Amino acid sequence: MNNAMQNATWTLAINLSKIVNANLSNISISQFAERTGFYDYPENVVTLFVSVCGIIANICSILATVHVPRDKWGTYNKLIINLALSDTLVATNVCIVHISVTLMDSNVCLIMLSTVLLNMGLTSTLFNLVLMAVDHYLAIMYALHYRRLMSNLRSNVAIVVVWVFSIIVSVFRIFLALAEKMKVSNASSDVCKNIHNNKKFKDEFAIVIFIFVVLCGLLMIYTRICLQVRRLVRQDRLQRRTELHSYKAIKTTFLILGTFALCWCPLGTYHFWIYSADKKTLREISKMTLFKVNRVLVAVMLTNTVWDPIIYAIRRSEVQIGYRRLFMKLLCRKFQDLYRSRPECTRGRFMSDAGQLSEETTNLDNTLIRGDTDNMLCKKALHSESGETIITSLEERRNCQV
Repeated sequence: MNNAMQNATWTLAINLSKIVNANLSNISISQFAERTGFYDYPENVVTLFVSVCGIIANICSILATVHVPRDKWGTYNKLIINLALSDTLVATNVCIVHISVTLMDSNVCLIMLSTVLLNMGLTSTLFNLVLMAVDHYLAIMYALHYRRLMSNLRSNVAIVVVWVFSIIVSVFRIFLALAEKMKVSNASSDVCKNIHNNKKFKDEFAIVIFIFVVLCGLLMIYTRICLQVRRLVRQDRLQRRTELHSYKAIKTTFLILGTFALCWCPLGTYHFWIYSADKKTLREISKMTLFKVNRVLVAVMLTNTVWDPIIYAIRRSEVQIGYRRLFMKLLCRKFQDLYRSRPECTRGRFMSDAGQLSEETTNLDNTLIRGDTDNMLCKKALHSESGETIITSLEERRNCQV
């Protein structure tokens, strides 16, 4: 059982167990197992708590963004929802591992599912950050052509491509293991165990390298954007308010990038160091110390799933409106029988459910307004200053009478 619980901790740590086991090939995995229970480590308890908070925070962020008014809706709101979905996958991976350890005696298939969700969430997070950078770049550098370049169709296609690519990256190792099983006749019948033991393709380590590459690229893009915004502000002081709004949006994305780097880079650097360290150096360090540091860095990494929705709730005005509309909608539905006549609830329902007016009522109002306008125009036309009618067509007269 201790070995199984330790395997779950290694899965949380992306690829630490594989790297250490590869560098210390003459040491069995059972020697890494610790005698105490899984939840005797405070880091594991903190990890579970942070992951649950991350799931709740990101679900609230998605619901609030969905309630953003249509006139304030844009491509960036779609990217906020996608980033929240990515963070939810990362946090859900932790919950699956804890369920596997506590309830299912570390089921290997559940551990593989958690690894797939982790890789999918991390890959989609990276590409969502790239899409945010592209969205800002087009909005600043090609402002006149932004709506054409980042149309609703193109943004939807880009988001679909991101998720398809993330799914392919996360399950590529599974297809590789299945192909190898077909070639080897004496392979184990347990598919999940074959996939878990396959070490030919280190997908997690490739993602760690990809993190640093993407962050360097994003830093170059946003440096270029900031220089362009400063130049525009100096050229035209009349547009200062617009450019200050652009600065605020860029600062918000910088905060997202900064928290991502602070939360993920320590864990990636640690794994890169273990991968590149020689066997002698790793033998001199206590195995318990290696795993303790890893558990702490995993907990730090998971805090990124909480920081993202907090940043958007504080920095984005339209997300704040979405939270208010969502809160009023839930509050007034809960107490609608007791407070049906209260004006604030009526106003809250109007703000959050303005789209609930029936299409027939809206069309009737528009018809009445147009009818009143036409009648006024007809009266003015029929009674000119000279007292003579201007309308000579019987059809026009009939329309005025109607």
